[in-house]
Amino acid sequence: MYPKHLYKTPGPFRQKGVSYQVAGAADAEEESALLALGWFLSIDEASGKVQAIVDAAEALEDALDHVSPATREELEQKAKELGVPFNRKTRDSILAQRIAGALD
Repeated sequence: MYPKHLYKTPGPFRQKGVSYQVAGAADAEEESALLALGWFLSIDEASGKVQAIVDAAEALEDALDHVSPATREELEQKAKELGVPFNRKTRDSILAQRIAGALD
């Protein structure tokens, strides 16, 4: 829906503890041009808050990868890489032990 407001920091306006400036886009072409020039669709995006949330979510995902057990697919992929024998009846726990043994 147009017109749209786009935001950039810093600027003469203040909201949510952020100073920002505003530009208007009358159509998709103007919006694309402003986005290419570093304008954002929200104040939170302009201030970097959205990126901070994305970064935190990615860090959490990385941390969970280190503490969550490997999926069957991941185990099978690693076993193939290491030449560890297994079949569909091999339990995940046994396969994980074999992989750990091959890594030692």
